[in-house]
Amino acid sequence: MSIQEKNAEMRRAYHDAGYTGKNVVFAVLDTGVNPVGPLRYKVTGDADEADHGTFTASIIHEYCPDAQIWAYRCDTPNAMIEAMEDVLRRAKGETRRVVINMSLGTEAERIKEAVDACVAAGMPLVCAAGNDGQEILDMYPSCFASPITVAALDNNGKRTYFSTWHGEVDFADLGQWVEGINAEGDKDRKSGTSFAAPQVAGKIGLLLSARPDMTEPEIYEALKGMAIDLANVGRDPYTGYGFVQLPEPGETAKEETDMEERLLKLIPKPRMEGADVRELQTLLNEHGIACDVDGIFGPATDAAVRAFQEASGLAVDGIAGPKTWEALRREPDGQPKPEPSELAQGLVAYCREHISDIYVWGGNGQTEISAAWIRRMDTSETNAQRSIGFWERQKSYGITELAAYDCSGLISRYLQDKGLVAGKRNCNHLWSMCEPVARVQLIPGDLVFRRRDGDAYHVGVYIGKGRVIEAKGRDDGVVQRGIDASGTSYWTHFGRLKLEG
Repeated sequence: MSIQEKNAEMRRAYHDAGYTGKNVVFAVLDTGVNPVGPLRYKVTGDADEADHGTFTASIIHEYCPDAQIWAYRCDTPNAMIEAMEDVLRRAKGETRRVVINMSLGTEAERIKEAVDACVAAGMPLVCAAGNDGQEILDMYPSCFASPITVAALDNNGKRTYFSTWHGEVDFADLGQWVEGINAEGDKDRKSGTSFAAPQVAGKIGLLLSARPDMTEPEIYEALKGMAIDLANVGRDPYTGYGFVQLPEPGETAKEETDMEERLLKLIPKPRMEGADVRELQTLLNEHGIACDVDGIFGPATDAAVRAFQEASGLAVDGIAGPKTWEALRREPDGQPKPEPSELAQGLVAYCREHISDIYVWGGNGQTEISAAWIRRMDTSETNAQRSIGFWERQKSYGITELAAYDCSGLISRYLQDKGLVAGKRNCNHLWSMCEPVARVQLIPGDLVFRRRDGDAYHVGVYIGKGRVIEAKGRDDGVVQRGIDASGTSYWTHFGRLKLEG
């Protein structure tokens, strides 16, 4: 399929139906925007000195030619925060819907509060995944959960070689040889996830032209319902839920009621609720699929059912039919799950005790911590500063007895204390100590791994009910979270320690 042609067809259809972004404002946080060519009279704010922001805004304009653009030059993390705070202030007095596009990135996690505040205020915030061509877990706002993160596709619908991947990628769109307008007003072509993000932002603008009262969560769920899968079933870290294909808008704007009905059908609503759903959710958790037990079959339960169906080799349709119930009610291979060993139970208890401790490269339970020691341990000054920042925040919260771990160090320390290993073990060593198990066979104390090219590079401990404890990283320390918190493909391999304590 030609992504460029599909997007052009969508734009034409919505424009012909009268949906052109008249009731929408786009806040473009970038390098500024010049009011040149078709952008004349549409832009207010900072001028562009680097060409990037004008090009990004021209893509948005192509989707929503009657929308206004607030331009911000954001060349530092502080400038990003100040821009988002200004957007929040201005949006309070707006009758139009505001959409934010951030085709930029920073390692400064401190922008999170401003990002989350914008999304909480009902503004969809679309950002670019990044152009590193590998997994990156510390580029923001891309790696935050609240924004809508977009990866780049070539014109054939394949992920581009430069597109960054991680568990917070939501969708993918055209990012290679995209047509737009440069800072001088001339036509140009550029590549990057920076130019995939405004494609999705523009589509959101078209949806809001058709139904301005859609909430930010409704918009996100609608996009998921529209997405065409490009890789694994469901969300994956490379292209998220896939390419967003907007529904047919109808022939004229007079058909707005019909359009709203079509959009409403794409927004998942609770399909059933009660004791049966609660039992379903409980069984999903027992099989290692994280799911809130609230008795309501909403989008999260739908995703959990699909994850279980995929792991169990069933047809993936999100419907809890007879075969799915049968699989949920039986233990793997028809055999009951074993009780966790004393060693496994002890590991879970140890990990629970160390939630909120800090992450330091090579950390193995050290408690004599200082900024100088962290710098000696870590791989760069930038990474050390992240660990130091988290350490100082934890102390400011009154957490004084802190230990330092990396992901394998958390588990190694427990095994060392038990006399089962002589020294710190890395992820590959821990994998070699395990008997592989299937995800549906997980019991508390089993290890969960991320592996690439045959090597394990991250590890956590399954503690039951779809939860994992892991030394997640320098900005998070030791955390407990759902096994699918970063997507169903985050943890790829599972093992049960063969050692006996």
